[in-house]
Amino acid sequence: MSELDTQRLMVDGNFSWEPIPEGCLLYEETTGKLLTLNPTAEAILAHCDGELTGTEICRALETELEIPVSVTRDLLSRLRAEGVIGPVP
Repeated sequence: MSELDTQRLMVDGNFSWEPIPEGCLLYEETTGKLLTLNPTAEAILAHCDGELTGTEICRALETELEIPVSVTRDLLSRLRAEGVIGPVP
């Protein structure tokens, strides 16, 4: 079990996002980093509100959107590695 499973997660940094047909554009205003997220990653961000753990986000997306837990876990790890999400301090 990793920190993503047990800690509440939130968007980390000064990001803004803009919906696009393929998902959303995510812009980190401090560094100028620009990411294109698919709809699944966008749904994950919407759930990273500081209230839910990674496990809870996986369950929610499996129930709401029928996204396999393995897909959500992989995207959570990628978003964490990119510095987009992190644990609530």
